[in-house]
Amino acid sequence: MAATDPENAMSMSVPVAVATPYNPMEDDGSAPQVDVPIAKLAQPLPNRNANDTWNGPTSYEDECDFEDYDGAQELSFASQNLRLGFVRKTMGILFSQLAITFGIIAIFTLYDPVRNYVHDNAWVYYISLVVSFTALIALICCGNNARIYPQNYLLLFTFTAAEGTMLGVISSHFDTDSVLMATGMTLVITFGLMLFACQTKIDFTGWGAYIYAALLCLLVFGILSCLFYAGGMVRILYALAGCIIFSMYIVYDTQLMIGGKHKKYQYTLDDYVFASLSLYLDIINLFLMILSLFGRRD
Repeated sequence: MAATDPENAMSMSVPVAVATPYNPMEDDGSAPQVDVPIAKLAQPLPNRNANDTWNGPTSYEDECDFEDYDGAQELSFASQNLRLGFVRKTMGILFSQLAITFGIIAIFTLYDPVRNYVHDNAWVYYISLVVSFTALIALICCGNNARIYPQNYLLLFTFTAAEGTMLGVISSHFDTDSVLMATGMTLVITFGLMLFACQTKIDFTGWGAYIYAALLCLLVFGILSCLFYAGGMVRILYALAGCIIFSMYIVYDTQLMIGGKHKKYQYTLDDYVFASLSLYLDIINLFLMILSLFGRRD
């Protein structure tokens, strides 16, 4: 094919429809056309005046929002709207889990017939332990279960109900005032740590290996103390170390959830169940450590 002369190309014309008033009574199926030089079509649009208004979408996110996104996309590469939607969904699930859990704890602690029943029937604790462990394994070891609706919600709230029952049985052996105090301290500390994680410029998302190593040391220390010595001072040290470690985990998992500038490691957009589950486990373990540290047994 012969090369096109640039001067001739600029003078070439294309048919363009003229914006004329539409009359349905005179519609013959074709629109009048006029020849417009290609050079005119290539010119930029004129600048808008300051008084001009635009009511249409101002960005791609405004137009399609959550309709068109890659669920495997990391939060730092997602738009701000998608990140905020992920955080809202995760926090909504987490609040629902905490409401269910502490509601069950309140029933087991404040309602004497239920408290006396679980004291006399240890099978309630062991059944809830088995159900909780099974649901947790299904969520963690089979990753797709936590990403596919609705089985992710079914497994998550089955785990939450079973875990709440376990905590309710444990709390029933403590004084009511101690349980209320531990609940209040847990919620206040959690709120403060999450606020700190969102506002600080320090990136804790790279600290996962160190916190995990500290958790393993705490686990070994707890096993050895049960086997050889379980005195009052050892129990206090164990609970105090547990409060520090799980407080660090709350900061770590919160930054994994919010992404943004805290992005060394983070969740993807489809990991909202993982994110809520991680924070939920951090919070209930902090509650148990505070209850062990300050609680008085009946």
